[in-house]
Amino acid sequence: MINTAQDWEAFARSLVHQVAADLRAKVEEKRLTEVLLLFTISAANPRAATIHVLVSPGDAIVSAGEGSRFELPSLPEGESEVRQVVRAIAHGRLTESIRGRRIQGSVALDDGRVLRSDVWDAQRRSERKRMAEYEPFDQPGP
Repeated sequence: MINTAQDWEAFARSLVHQVAADLRAKVEEKRLTEVLLLFTISAANPRAATIHVLVSPGDAIVSAGEGSRFELPSLPEGESEVRQVVRAIAHGRLTESIRGRRIQGSVALDDGRVLRSDVWDAQRRSERKRMAEYEPFDQPGP
């Protein structure tokens, strides 16, 4: 049961580190504020998408690739969803369409659902339309 901020933080940390260990991935943690944590999960394969998990008591956001962003239910309720999204990205199922400053992403989950992301990044340099696909974490890099 999560009763305090320390309980919530321990739960979030345990979840992300457990998922990263299952993927044999490296995880880095950064405290952004008193209640906002950023975890970065990365693979040895440089062609795999780096995954960022941003959590607070009221939010759970998974972002990856060039800017895809998936807002999920907060922890602990969103535990299953966070696991599913992180694993799907790590298995190479994130695709992005980049057009100008707009990034449209989709990730196919194990249960057949496809989550979509549509992000406008005003700081991004405008560019021609292109697709981005990522390799699985466990594939050897170049």
